[in-house]
Amino acid sequence: MEIQAVIDRFQQRKEEKEARLLDFLQGGATKYIVIQRPPADLWGVCNSIEMIYRNNMAYLEQVLELDWTDELPYLEPWIGTGVYANAFGCEYYWREDNAPDIHYRYHKIEEVQGIDYPDYRKSPVMNMVLDCIDVMKERTLGKLPICLTDTQSPFDTATLILDAVEFFTACYTHEEIAHGFMDLITRMIIEFSQVQANQIGHELLAKPGHIMPSSVSFRGISISMTIWQFPHR
Repeated sequence: MEIQAVIDRFQQRKEEKEARLLDFLQGGATKYIVIQRPPADLWGVCNSIEMIYRNNMAYLEQVLELDWTDELPYLEPWIGTGVYANAFGCEYYWREDNAPDIHYRYHKIEEVQGIDYPDYRKSPVMNMVLDCIDVMKERTLGKLPICLTDTQSPFDTATLILDAVEFFTACYTHEEIAHGFMDLITRMIIEFSQVQANQIGHELLAKPGHIMPSSVSFRGISISMTIWQFPHR
């Protein structure tokens, strides 16, 4: 489908659905909504911006043709669950048949005591997120909503940076270090979320985002809680 046809179809669906979504979330007369989603490759192989964009558009076009869903689709610069861990120097392991893995960098809680606050501009994956946002905006003529990248909770990200068993044990044995570590991650999440929001623009920012019914008219941010831990090489 040509991009203008996609944009026109999205605007049509927005006029049909957004009022019902808003009414439901605001506790109005709408007592339920129906979320129907087609199979998607959004959270699989994402080794290039071109691949991410193509997967997003294929999914978005499918959702726009669903008559029995109350959800409005949006674009997402999804590049795995280790985006924030990458800012702390954790290596991405790209795969040809699935989503990327992230290798934790630290093995002992003492190693994260007093570590420097990271610079998101030095993270290859965070830069990829921002470049992906730019491509999505440009190719869709700034007319389709975009959400933030999949934002893992500070607890989840901590287990991607530091060995999970060590981190959870340290929450009891080295509480002060664990708190400082979590504070650093939380500050990074806040900063990079604001950077992404500015890059997307208020008029296009789909909220709360990742896997949630979203709209530029909504509020909040979607935080993923799932813990994925892979063996270190």
